[in-house]
Amino acid sequence: MKVLTLGRLPHAEVGGLPMYTANLGAALVECGVDLTVVHPGSPAPPGRYPFAVREPGAVAWPGAGRVRSFRQAFAVAREARAALREVAPDVVHLQYGGAMDLALLRGVAGRGVPVVVTAHCGRAWAHLARTPGLAARTLARADRVLAISRDQCELFGNAGLPLDRLAQIGSLVEEDFFAPLTTGPTERGAGERPRAVYLGRIAPEKGLDLVVDALAALTPGERPDFAATGPVSAEYAAELEARAVAAGVADRFRLLAPVSTTAERMAVLDGADFVIHPTRSDVKPLVVIEALARGLPVIASNLPGTVELLSGEGQSFSVGDVAGLVDELRGLLGAGLHRRLAARDVAEVYHPHAAAEETLRHLHAVAEAPATRLRRAS
Repeated sequence: MKVLTLGRLPHAEVGGLPMYTANLGAALVECGVDLTVVHPGSPAPPGRYPFAVREPGAVAWPGAGRVRSFRQAFAVAREARAALREVAPDVVHLQYGGAMDLALLRGVAGRGVPVVVTAHCGRAWAHLARTPGLAARTLARADRVLAISRDQCELFGNAGLPLDRLAQIGSLVEEDFFAPLTTGPTERGAGERPRAVYLGRIAPEKGLDLVVDALAALTPGERPDFAATGPVSAEYAAELEARAVAAGVADRFRLLAPVSTTAERMAVLDGADFVIHPTRSDVKPLVVIEALARGLPVIASNLPGTVELLSGEGQSFSVGDVAGLVDELRGLLGAGLHRRLAARDVAEVYHPHAAAEETLRHLHAVAEAPATRLRRAS
């Protein structure tokens, strides 16, 4: 089976959607799929992936903000149409992570090849919060939409996406995270504080300001060391650091440079005692699955997809609720910290091989349905 995937691959920063695309792609190849990925980012090093990678021309698009995003989307659409002609895939698989991907869907749907969309965005995304019906009408051009959370299924279904083209599918995490657990981080020296981490993009919607305020609400003796690892603008980094200074917790709150490899990401988690994921906006955060796979306790905001992930193996608090975060921190620290094998069992559901087999069933289903090839964009 030939599959043409449209989606980002990891480059400067290991993020959720790019890692999903890469991990799923590698697992699909192991299942016998002939895969080509159109990737609108930095060129992939030769031999890095077990599938073909195509980049849509120049890497640095001129302009900024939405202008740059539109130009990038059009460039990817041109490359995708060229790949449709040259690769002749049985099915196109679009990784949908934002409004620009809807424009890309319009560019490839109705060209005689069935299209499957995996949705990585949810109701907090601006375009879905404003016009969910418009997004659903665009998604209806696809032959099947795969949602990675129950909340997404409800969102798209209520917005009018035909239910016969909508299915829920699991997320995934890289196989390396299921390597044997190390000891160490729970064996602290005398006077050494528990270590908490956040791993991912650092921006206002990710809730790191809540961590600063929660640390300030704890007594000095209760406060863990906290480090956030990920890409952040200089302006927002300065804002967070100033907030930590004003709150008197600058000695416990650090911002660290982003990591660029899976091994580095694992090292961040294996060097921690627990993970704090206080985001105000997410669907099924990759780092929560990774933390579970490493047996780490997790404290996270109670977004629907995150609660679905935790399956009882983590603590949650209401989105934006500092007092709730403080209560969960006190509860976890008071109960003691240890690696949890049960959390690893929960994470096994998100093994890439399981995700590949599930996705492949949907890809085969649309490819083998002749009627879908005749559908045209309305």
